[in-house]
Amino acid sequence: MTQLRDRMLEELERRNYAPGTARAYLFAVKQFAEHFHRAPDQLGAEHIREYQLYLFRERKLAAKTVSQRVAALRFFFVKTLKRHHMLEHLPFPRLPEKLPTVLSRDEVGRLLAASANRLHRTMLMTLYSTGVRRLRGYWRWMKPKTFLFPGVVDGWRADVPISDKTVWFACQSAARAAGIEKHISPHCLRHSYATHMLEAGMDLRTIQVLLGHASLDHTTVYLHLSRRHMDAVPNPLDTLAITTTAESRRDGRLRKR
Repeated sequence: MTQLRDRMLEELERRNYAPGTARAYLFAVKQFAEHFHRAPDQLGAEHIREYQLYLFRERKLAAKTVSQRVAALRFFFVKTLKRHHMLEHLPFPRLPEKLPTVLSRDEVGRLLAASANRLHRTMLMTLYSTGVRRLRGYWRWMKPKTFLFPGVVDGWRADVPISDKTVWFACQSAARAAGIEKHISPHCLRHSYATHMLEAGMDLRTIQVLLGHASLDHTTVYLHLSRRHMDAVPNPLDTLAITTTAESRRDGRLRKR
C-alpha cells in the first residue's frame, strides 16, 4: 500500500488538492482496502458495489459522507490507476436537497463578540465579510511576516501556516461561548454574508461575482434563505374578494327581513 499511497499522493499534489482533502482521500482508500483485507488495486467493481451498500446499510452513513468516499475511490481508480472504465461503477448517491445554515445578524454579532481572541475574531470577520478595516487593526497587533494568520509551534506563535482545523475551532468555540445552538462552520458565515447582502438590497449578480460562483444557479439558493424576500412574496389569495355561498344566503335572508 505504501507505493500506491505515495503514487496517489503525488497525483493529488500535482492537482494542488488541499492537504485536508488529500488526507481524507488517502484515509478513505485505506478503509476501503482494510474492509476486504486486500490491496486496493486488487479490488474491482463488485467490491465497490458491496462496499457502498455496506456504508449505507451497516454503517448508516449519510449520503454526503458516502459521496466523499466515492470521490476518493474515483480519484484512486481513475486518476492514480488510470482505470477510466471504473467511473461507471462508482456512482454518486443522490443527495437530499438541504438549505445551508444561516445566522441572523444578531447571531453573527454575538459570535464575533464571543471569539476567544483577536486572531479568532479577525478570522471570523474575514470569513463573514472582507473585514478590511478590522484587518488593518489586526495587522498592527499581530505584525505577521509571511502568513496573515500565522500558526503555532510548541505553543508559541511562529511564521508557519495555521492548521486547517484552526478556523473550525474558532467557529465552534465562539458559537459555544455565544450560546448559539446551530451547527456553525466556516461556510455558515459565508452563507450568512450572502443572505444578509441580499436582504440589504444587493442584486444576485453582484453577490455571484463577490462569492466567485461560476453559475447564477448556485447563488439563487440565497433567495430561499432571505427572510425579506420570503416575507415580500404576496399571496394571490389575499388579493381576491371572496364571498362564500353561505354568506350570500345569510345576507339575502337579512335583506328579506
